[in-house]
Amino acid sequence: MDVNNLIKTWKDIYSSTNINEDWRYNFFKLIESSSKLAEIDQKNNCIFVTVNATFEKHIINDNFYSFLADSTKRKLGENYKLKIITEQEYEEIKEIEEKQEKIEIEIKSDSLNKRFTFDTFIVSDKNVLLYKAAMAIALSNDSSNLNWNPFFLHGKSGLGKTHILHSIGNEIKKNFPEKRIKYAEAKDFGDIVMRAFESDDINKNIQNIFNEYAKYDCLLIDDVQFIQSRKKTKEVFFNIFNFFINNNKQIVVTSDQDPKELKDFEERFITRFKGGLTVRIYPPDQKTTEEILKLKIRKNEKLDINKFTNESIKWIANNFGENVRFLEGALNRLILYVINSKNDEKINVNFISEVFEDLDIEEKSSFDSIINLVAKKYGINQKDILSKSRKKDIIIARNIAIFLTREILHYSLNDIGRKFNKDHSTIMYAINKIDKNLNENEEFKEVIDDLKLKL
Repeated sequence: MDVNNLIKTWKDIYSSTNINEDWRYNFFKLIESSSKLAEIDQKNNCIFVTVNATFEKHIINDNFYSFLADSTKRKLGENYKLKIITEQEYEEIKEIEEKQEKIEIEIKSDSLNKRFTFDTFIVSDKNVLLYKAAMAIALSNDSSNLNWNPFFLHGKSGLGKTHILHSIGNEIKKNFPEKRIKYAEAKDFGDIVMRAFESDDINKNIQNIFNEYAKYDCLLIDDVQFIQSRKKTKEVFFNIFNFFINNNKQIVVTSDQDPKELKDFEERFITRFKGGLTVRIYPPDQKTTEEILKLKIRKNEKLDINKFTNESIKWIANNFGENVRFLEGALNRLILYVINSKNDEKINVNFISEVFEDLDIEEKSSFDSIINLVAKKYGINQKDILSKSRKKDIIIARNIAIFLTREILHYSLNDIGRKFNKDHSTIMYAINKIDKNLNENEEFKEVIDDLKLKL
């Protein structure tokens, strides 16, 4: 209702009061000079009339309230209540209502990001179990059938935990449209709880939070470690958590730590967290990082995957592949340079190096670190790897070192030959030998992957 209608409505109300003739002059003088109709709350059948000062509120409430209340009911209906308060009190009421409304809006929104799906999650060999478990949960109509409740996913930041959470939610919505899904960052959940504890009616608002969350069929909580030092938030979360478990409603939780490492969570939390399925998400290997990078390049209209050389892809993946966020940051910088560059040729290592030259990137691995790591792995001297020895174990170690120098540092065959004092054909033979073993021997592949991770 606009201001003019509010003024007219209030005038109609106070003008039609059955007030004693002796009081009418003072009554109208007081009402017209100090009061106004601030709001007609049709949801709660209440009208708010504000006055400038507390003493005016007391005068009206003590002497004229019953007359105004009767007139309000005649004009608006029997269910309407009249509240006469100061402007400051009205502002405080509205502030509380806004907080409550914000709480309800945040809880009622599913907050799912439709960009994150299982189709866009590239799976490395070490994350196959994680992927299959997440997919099974998303395809199950009843969490009790799997007995993987809660599903606790942990790993370092930027490895794809949030992607998996949204993928689970989006897949459930696709297969079971009637189900209600809720994604929430633990920190945001904590902020909602904090606002409830700061409100005038704490018990009511905490109960509202519980009731709203209880309506969902699946709860996805991201980065639970952020609430481990917030005592009140943990208590509210524990009640919601238990409700989901006890009612066979799926709950998925992520953390940057294994449950047993969450020191500020009481034992009852740790027991609950470990009561379902706990899975670690591993960093992507070099090959997977390259595939992730290629996918992101293909999806970006400002970049042409056909202009990237294999070496440039390997260079970016090697230097920024520690986690997906670093990779995305590198791509954003590259896009800026590509847009402003007149170079329409291939995006090679030289171009990439110029793009990132001011970042002072420290090469994660060096030739010496590769030789040192391989020598330790096989219990031989570093000098043996660079020698002409034909002992079987030294040849194996040397071939692996050659392969890793090519794979990790992207040296040319000639450069590798100079490092190992070998000719071009010998270097090619060593690399092909390792490639063949990788395809035929799973245990050997695990050894190489482990060495790559350490580099």
